[in-house]
Amino acid sequence: MDAPGPAARATRLPRWACLAYAVGALVATWPLPLHLAPRVPTGTEPTATVPLFNLWSLRWNADRLAHLYAGYWQAPIFHPARGTFASSEPEPLSGLAFAPIHWLTGNQVLWRTGPDPMRWP
Repeated sequence: MDAPGPAARATRLPRWACLAYAVGALVATWPLPLHLAPRVPTGTEPTATVPLFNLWSLRWNADRLAHLYAGYWQAPIFHPARGTFASSEPEPLSGLAFAPIHWLTGNQVLWRTGPDPMRWP
């Protein structure tokens, strides 16, 4: 049997590196991995106002994406004023990435605890 070539050896290193980083992340954040889906991270704040509004904003983006962004700026906030979604953080790009996760799993908390492609370099 032939020894693996340089290309095969090069692909093994990233797999081990990914595994090592994943294990390191689990160890460093234990016991948080046990509670990923059902909880909203609040940090040191006594109430979850900001994270909950952020999730609401992402759900609004997913809802409007399903309607091809019809009425996007007419979010049901600051009623009766119109066009008020522009006064908040619309996050249209994050909403594009969030929508499939929300539609497939129905779990909006999973978005903030999983990898966020909008934060990638």
